[in-house]
Amino acid sequence: MLSRNISISIFIILPILFVLIIGGKFDDCRVVETLGTTKLLELNISKFENNAPKKDEFLRMKTYFKSEKPTFGVRNSGHKILFAEYRKSSKSAAIYKTHADYIKNEEFCVSKGDLNVFSEGQFVEIDFILEKTGLFTVIVNGDKGFIMSCNTGYTFDSSKETIIYLYYGGGRKDFILYDCPVC
Repeated sequence: MLSRNISISIFIILPILFVLIIGGKFDDCRVVETLGTTKLLELNISKFENNAPKKDEFLRMKTYFKSEKPTFGVRNSGHKILFAEYRKSSKSAAIYKTHADYIKNEEFCVSKGDLNVFSEGQFVEIDFILEKTGLFTVIVNGDKGFIMSCNTGYTFDSSKETIIYLYYGGGRKDFILYDCPVC
């Protein structure tokens, strides 16, 4: 009987703790629940409330991924750049200048290997900065964090439609926090 009461208490307390934790640091983020599926979420940047680019930037945004393979992409003016896993090596990440470079060619602009920062067990804070001149910078925050940048060679135009891509996959229910306030 005691173990059943403990199980019921844990079942009630854990969701409350999750809400309290999320309610603090992540208050103004948008949340997508992954529901254990594989999906590419497409979002129009005009709907983002917390995109906070500086004068020479096209976008500056913060996301929190809880995945071993976080993926973030930007499509504007016929160009689609990606931050994603390096497909030839697990525990690696790369910036790709085109979607074809990621899917077919497997050619990256810059990569970082031997990463143990991404996991399905904890949120990892990532800042994405894209300058109007095409310099794309990814800042992965935390003790094992890193910075990588790629000069894409593209010019980004804020008068054109811009789509942000968030990819998630795997067989478990999870969350991605996006459009978070940039400090």
